[in-house]
Amino acid sequence: MKTAVVLLFSTLVFTSCDVPGLCLGVKDCSPVVSDEPFPISGRSLQESHKIQVYNHLNPEDLPHDIASIEEVSLKGRTLTLKVASAGGCQTHVWGLAGSPAIAKSLPPQNSIFLTHNANGDFCEAMIYETLAFNLEPLADVLKPSKEVILHIFEPGATKPFAKSFTFNP
Repeated sequence: MKTAVVLLFSTLVFTSCDVPGLCLGVKDCSPVVSDEPFPISGRSLQESHKIQVYNHLNPEDLPHDIASIEEVSLKGRTLTLKVASAGGCQTHVWGLAGSPAIAKSLPPQNSIFLTHNANGDFCEAMIYETLAFNLEPLADVLKPSKEVILHIFEPGATKPFAKSFTFNP
């Protein structure tokens, strides 16, 4: 019986962080609270509040269901995009991806990519959403530069959106 109690206690101690609400102090049992992805409307989710920065980014690997950028604004480190896509029957997931790679020009240039996963939605209603992304993760990798021209690409596009921005990381 004593062996069974010791075995049970040892099991609890070593797995306590894997059991919600049970922590015996052996490991850091701080709960992981994630608010991402988060809803931006009854029809859409935004995959993150922040741009996702990838060292080896291939835009062709990103979700690229058809969508258009209607309007863009950059205030400080927040990029706001007004976007449009067909749909209305499935939940759409939006994101923003970038890379630390910069073009060697004066001033340096960087490309960021809007991602869109329509989850197979073939409905035809025109849906408009406003997305806001914190560019802090991109600023962190571009910091040696004082100023970078940002080119924003719609999902699957080979040419950037008509308006580029000067970004001060």
